Formats: sequence, structure tokens, C-alpha cells
Amino acid sequence: YKLMFLSILFYIIALNLISIQCIEDSSGNTKELTIMEQLFGETLYQWSIIDPSSITNTTTEVDAQIKELPTNELLKDKDVIAVYFSASWCGPCQQFTPQLVQYYVNVKKSGKKFEIIWVSRDRTSDEFVDYYTKMPWLAVPVQNLQAVVEKLSPKYNLKGIPHLVFIDAVDGSIYTTDGRLNVMKDKYGVEYPYQPKTIINLLPSPIKRYVNKVVSEWTDRLRETLSGILDSFAPKHIAAYLYKFNKWIIEYVYNNIISLLNNSKQAVSKSSK
Repeated sequence: YKLMFLSILFYIIALNLISIQCIEDSSGNTKELTIMEQLFGETLYQWSIIDPSSITNTTTEVDAQIKELPTNELLKDKDVIAVYFSASWCGPCQQFTPQLVQYYVNVKKSGKKFEIIWVSRDRTSDEFVDYYTKMPWLAVPVQNLQAVVEKLSPKYNLKGIPHLVFIDAVDGSIYTTDGRLNVMKDKYGVEYPYQPKTIINLLPSPIKRYVNKVVSEWTDRLRETLSGILDSFAPKHIAAYLYKFNKWIIEYVYNNIISLLNNSKQAVSKSSK
């Protein structure tokens, strides 16, 4: 019980530190980005038909339309996300994608709250659309690809394609960067979702979502208070620098907390035996 209490406490602290990022829009107002929006952007592509591979010459444009919908809406009930880096010009990708499609179908049929997000490395929009017809999952919009790839490449250790990364859909923590190997060995998803046995990962997703909601609301109030304090004694541009510096310190502390929690893996494994 002490271990579970500490895990929830640390998780609250972690979410408080990184779950919300503030940006300024063109009107000067602040806008809040959730963790999933920070990773993939505010919108994602989704086919308007269930099976895009069924598209033929007789399929109407309305039937085969790619919709761009809010990221939060598409991922609101998901527990695990697989981030898939691939391209149509890549031979190994062409071989692996059909395997991943079958894996996706198998896992979804088992009732898992699972989703895949494709991060294309295609060179043209035509190549993108043609290759996307072979995929039933979500995709990062073409206009956002460069920014998303630059952000995720170092984070997910992207050195080549195809590359598949399994992450937590609530807090964005990485389960494995060897997702391709896992899928090839486990085509029915028996061992899904391949997460390390850390304290945080033992928390059920409903608890994570509830804590995320509570902490986000608390963070909003705290940020408004701190912004008021900064604005009262510092010019806006100086306050912005102070915020960035403070954010760097917070992320440093957070990374150390996560490191400590991950080091608990052996202790958790022993206690479960």
C-alpha cells in the first residue's frame, strides 16, 4: 500500500510538471496543449471509411475522404498508442505495414483501447495519400510532419524506418522503442502492450485520467496566479524568459523523478513473485 501511495503521489507531481504547455496564439491569448497535442499536433488525419484498402475507381470522393479532426477527440478513450514511422519508398516498410495492419485488427478485436499514429516519411503528398490507403489508423497531417518528426526523432531514438514505438496514451511515457520486433514476434498481441513494470505503469488508466484531469485544473489555477505575480513586477518579455527558465528546471526535476521510478522495476518485479 505504501508503494501504491507513493506511485500515485509521484504521478501527480509528474503530471503537474509536464502535462500542460502554454503557447501564445496570434491574438496574444494563451492556449493549453495536452500531452498528445504536444507530441502530434492539435489535429490528426482519419479516413472517413473503415477500410481504406477497399477504395476502388468507383469509390466516391466523399466515401474516401481523409478527415482532419482534433487530436484530443480521436485519442480521448485510448490507453496505448503505437507511433509508426514509415514511407512508401522503403522496402522493409512495404513488407512490415501489412503485418502491422493485421496486428492492429487483432488487438482492436480483443477490445483493447489501442491506436496507431502514422508519421510519414514520404517525399510528396501524392505518395502520402497513396500509401495511406493501405492503413486503417490515424496519421499526422502533411503540414505538421516536419515539426513532429524533428520533435519525436530524438525522443523515440529514430535512426531508420520502419520504426514503431509504443507509448502510454495518458502521460506519453515510452513503453518500448522496439515495437516492430514485438509485433513480428507477437502478431496476435498476446503480450501487448510491452510496457516495463515500473510503478507508474502499474496504475490503471482510469486512475491516470482522473489524476490528469484534477492536476490540469489545479495547474491552471496555479499558472494564473504565477502569471499575475510575474506581470506585477516584470515586463512581459522578461516574464517569458523567467517562465522558460523555470520550465527547464521543472523538466530536469521531473526526469530525475521518472528515473527513480524506473529504477523501482526490479523491486516491483520481486514483490509480485
